[in-house]
Amino acid sequence: MAGIYFHIPFCQQACHYCNFFFTTSKRFLNSTTEAMLKELEYRKDYLSGETIQTIYFGGGTPSMLPPSEIQTLIDGVKNLFSVDSELEITLEANPDNLTKPYLEELKKTDVNRFSIGIQSFHQDELLWMNRAHNSEEAKRCLELVESYQYDHYSVDLILGIPISSREKWQQNLDILSGFRPKHVSCYALTVEPKTALDYQIKNGKSPAIKDTETEEQFYMAHDFLSKKGYKHYEISNYGLPGYAAKHNSSYWEGKKYLGIGPSAHSYNRESRSWNIAHLPKYLEGVNKGQLNLETENLSKVDQYNEFVMTNIRKSSGISLEILKQNFAEYIEHFDDSLLEIPKTFLNRKQSTISLSREGLMFADFVGSALFFVV
Repeated sequence: MAGIYFHIPFCQQACHYCNFFFTTSKRFLNSTTEAMLKELEYRKDYLSGETIQTIYFGGGTPSMLPPSEIQTLIDGVKNLFSVDSELEITLEANPDNLTKPYLEELKKTDVNRFSIGIQSFHQDELLWMNRAHNSEEAKRCLELVESYQYDHYSVDLILGIPISSREKWQQNLDILSGFRPKHVSCYALTVEPKTALDYQIKNGKSPAIKDTETEEQFYMAHDFLSKKGYKHYEISNYGLPGYAAKHNSSYWEGKKYLGIGPSAHSYNRESRSWNIAHLPKYLEGVNKGQLNLETENLSKVDQYNEFVMTNIRKSSGISLEILKQNFAEYIEHFDDSLLEIPKTFLNRKQSTISLSREGLMFADFVGSALFFVV
């Protein structure tokens, strides 16, 4: 099983924290869809006959695409690949795009899952992030999505916002709980280089992120959502039973995926490639049949390190059986490295190593401690 990712680079406006590739110009919107169909054709052999289990529209803001163009891309996949009978097709969407007319048109497509970028239900926080929607649209869009009987949708929230508080974060969780989406993602705000947020903090125009508040809100979400029946199956992700995101899970499980569009990444276990993060150059390359992409071949060490880092983020943890099967030469290093990690960070069982509740906030530290450094 494998996945296909479409990077839709268009946004209404720039969120202050975002470092993904995007453009606020709609000049090339139609020609980008055409180019992605061509790239899909050029790279149809990349996944070596794998059945497609998931299609994911990310960005950017994919909900800026007309539903008819979204379906055109889905049809392109179905025409070129064998697809799973329970194909998961996710559209990332902003609340201001999920209007009644848009949902009526989208119902005619094969999209069966949303990932909705709510981020916060508080107006001051949305303004601080420079989000395109307001607090009322955040609630109204969830009501609309449910009225159109989209049973499977995910809501994104951002924790650790400097102008937030324990009380406001709890209100976010309470409002979310009233809708009871099948899936929730809670991402910790990070300051990425060269973003507007980075500039604002460095120049004293915004308060800095406080790690203690981020940690407190992380565990508030963990405890609150766990009590509501959600499984905390990956550091940032929660799902009701049977509703873990198939596409996101494929990344952590090391499945192959093909990325289509400017800046999109692809992975086939042996190598990783990524398209140029420049829309005109991407379009020029595709139209000439000369893709502007770079490729990195993954050594055995790279594959081991990636296995460790992705699997330690999952609640199921690192399978020691799979580790021995695929990376026997690193077992001694792995065992020695475990001794350097505080015991309270880990749950150690006969068949797995996973993070304890205390260790959840230290996933990156634990993963890097297990790395094999050449």
